Amino acid sequence: MLLDTLKALINASQDALQATCGLPVRVASVSLLARGSLTFPALADISVNGTGLHRVHLGCDSMFCGHLGELDCAAGDESGLETLTSSFVERLVEDLPGRYPRADVESLAVEPHNIRTRGVRTCGFRFETAAGQFFLMAELPSRVEWERERGREFLQVMTESYLPDGWAGRDVFSETTAIESFLVFLRKTELDMECQVPGTDQAPYSTFLVEQCRFGDRRALKLAMAGSDDARSGLLPGTYVAARIGLEERSLEFRLRYIGRSSHELGGDVELPCALFEPPELVTVAQRRQSFRIPLEKQIVADLVLPGRPRRADGGDGPAPVSGLVADLSFSGARITVDSSQPETCFSDGDRVRCLLHLPGHPRPVEILAVVRRTVTTLAEGTWPREELGLEFTISPGRDGDAPEAIRDFVLCEQRSWLSRRIQVAGVDDW
Repeated sequence: MLLDTLKALINASQDALQATCGLPVRVASVSLLARGSLTFPALADISVNGTGLHRVHLGCDSMFCGHLGELDCAAGDESGLETLTSSFVERLVEDLPGRYPRADVESLAVEPHNIRTRGVRTCGFRFETAAGQFFLMAELPSRVEWERERGREFLQVMTESYLPDGWAGRDVFSETTAIESFLVFLRKTELDMECQVPGTDQAPYSTFLVEQCRFGDRRALKLAMAGSDDARSGLLPGTYVAARIGLEERSLEFRLRYIGRSSHELGGDVELPCALFEPPELVTVAQRRQSFRIPLEKQIVADLVLPGRPRRADGGDGPAPVSGLVADLSFSGARITVDSSQPETCFSDGDRVRCLLHLPGHPRPVEILAVVRRTVTTLAEGTWPREELGLEFTISPGRDGDAPEAIRDFVLCEQRSWLSRRIQVAGVDDW
């Protein structure tokens, strides 16, 4: 799914440049972008439905912009930009994996545009032509996200098929057959993998398994990653990285030994930057959460403030809060969904935030500090994109006052209500 989407974007770009501008691509490249905010030299924003890819950004440099201006004179009723964008969209929907994909041009504007990137399967594309450079940026869907959007129990089927029986109740699995099946599971699901270089301040690499391959006489795992063989990154041949994936309430953790840089051919002389690692010998099964969380039926608003965030968008003093809804809650953390179209929204794993929970029955918001442990941008279709934040409360009785007790009381009350409904469904109240 991932690689097919990459190839579809590359083919659509090259064909549109050739068909509308008469420009063959001299050099094409793909890069993996980190999480954050960047100024993109925009041309067009395209929304896509019917596939996991939901948005594509087109851009160009000033030289290519001048070339589009020349096309305007010869394009008649339709501008050169409109012609190029229409051609790109037409080819893209032909090649995209999915069921009846369709795309619409949301905006056409030759101007710098601020874009948030989540740094998870976020790709930037550069196509160099005789008339300047054409750019593309998109956040790619994994197979798991695509199947979840379609309402299928894909992940559950893959888990039952490829992970050891009773894996969630085990501490480790190291059998050769279990490890081999686990690697097949990673490749088929395209689950996000986080790799951390121990002993460095380097941010974790967000990656996925591209394929298994050979490196000389050794087996190797090829991960999508811009590997850096230098001391600054700490990623040198022979270095072990701590890798993990989140699965249900568990974290599957393992060590990978870095071999060196690599790439994966996508066609048309375009290569995806990759890194090679030795396969793991043992997988540890750990808890992802310290406390049991309950889903909430009541709509509870949470305001999040990132201390040290720059100016407010409205010009006011102090950092602007980001509002979201609490999806589930426990004594020690919460999962919160926020509208990621809010301009101040851009959280990263490890951020410390001030969380204000508007709990029913409390005249004022319950305030507590938390650490962002997980950030995921959902790709489900809807009226607004959602970002899910997994928060771990950093509880200090002297600092947080009555907040931990208020959260605990509310969770226990909701849990009793939830359990009573389960008992009623089972018919126990009729005894």
